[in-house]
Amino acid sequence: MYNLDYLINNIYIEINKLGIDSNFISHPSYTTVLAHIVSLILDMKIEKPDEVKVEINNEGIMFMYDKHPDKRYKVEITTILNNTIRCRRIEENKDTKEIFNISSNIDINNNVIIETIRGKATNRDVIQGGCTIKKGMDKKVYNSDGIMIERENKIFKEYIHNANIQNIKDNVIISIPSNPNEYEKRTYLEREMLDIAKVIYNDKLKNINYTGKQLIKGKRGLIDMEFNSSYDKDIIIHSLTSQEIDEMINKENKEVIREGLKKFIKDRTIFEYDSKKDNNLEEKGTIKQ
Repeated sequence: MYNLDYLINNIYIEINKLGIDSNFISHPSYTTVLAHIVSLILDMKIEKPDEVKVEINNEGIMFMYDKHPDKRYKVEITTILNNTIRCRRIEENKDTKEIFNISSNIDINNNVIIETIRGKATNRDVIQGGCTIKKGMDKKVYNSDGIMIERENKIFKEYIHNANIQNIKDNVIISIPSNPNEYEKRTYLEREMLDIAKVIYNDKLKNINYTGKQLIKGKRGLIDMEFNSSYDKDIIIHSLTSQEIDEMINKENKEVIREGLKKFIKDRTIFEYDSKKDNNLEEKGTIKQ
């Protein structure tokens, strides 16, 4: 047993002790997986992590934290078959139960997949009974060079469950529909070039269907891909000079990332994009979110 402050600062050592496959550990995106877990813990804003006790058992790592009498947290970090790391954070009070479930694994193509599911159950009033459940999913795929090549976000329709949060099973709150088209809103990005991604945006409630391209923007430079706040009808992307491409790539500190980005530079010096001239552009309804 140790405290939470130790776990946060030694997450690499402690999770490796759970028996992670060496190919997963050596992957350039393994530290990204661990960063997602640490971020989930830090979001709890625990004032004195050195006073929170962490337990280790055959199933993994676990700790609990009562932020105040009406709000309780439970965090579990476990592994599955040595190639999957799961971190689940449960936040509960008398009327709501919210679960974040991060599942990360390495596939047969040496891609690392990080999938985060967020589910929130809220009790209905005493007369109505049961609870309402709202879910969302964010999936990121990193290639063998540690570069995000795909990202998908889905928001699912709210529905009513006959059990209240005191009796409902956790897996019910975070299980997503088996039908891939059963969502209210979906945004999908696929990296096509160094700084360009194909984007597909669907909003069933507003009857919006949009397919186009966007410049890649991320908090970590070109490694990640972030969603735009809105998708406009008019998008213009200009070509880059060889010098501009080199400057963008050389901003990355890790050689494996720089070499990986170079694999996406083909035709970037000649590529121009104007959504008005895009024959494959699909749009229906109002594009602005």
